[in-house]
Amino acid sequence: MESLERRAFLECRVDAIDNRRLRGYAIVFNARSQNLGGFQEIIAPEAVDRTFKEALDVRALVDHESSKVIGRLRAGTLQMQKEGTGLRVTIEPEATIVSWPTRAPGNTVT
Repeated sequence: MESLERRAFLECRVDAIDNRRLRGYAIVFNARSQNLGGFQEIIAPEAVDRTFKEALDVRALVDHESSKVIGRLRAGTLQMQKEGTGLRVTIEPEATIVSWPTRAPGNTVT
């Protein structure tokens, strides 16, 4: 059985639209990341190709916790599009989600 690589991204810049949907870039391509504990990474556009090619189910999480799912491809509450800038996402959380992620200055979801 092939194991999947899991990565956590420290920030995703988003715009709140319609008071429900979130959209922005989950990944920005070819840009140096923040310090990730003594190293930085640059993500190439090809890094997401397998996800699209194999139609993998992707979940949008709050604080990288699997119990805090706010969007999922198979549920239709997460949409992803590969663009020149990066991986653009639109998330439509279920109406039953009680707490939204907090918004910090600069529209960064934390």
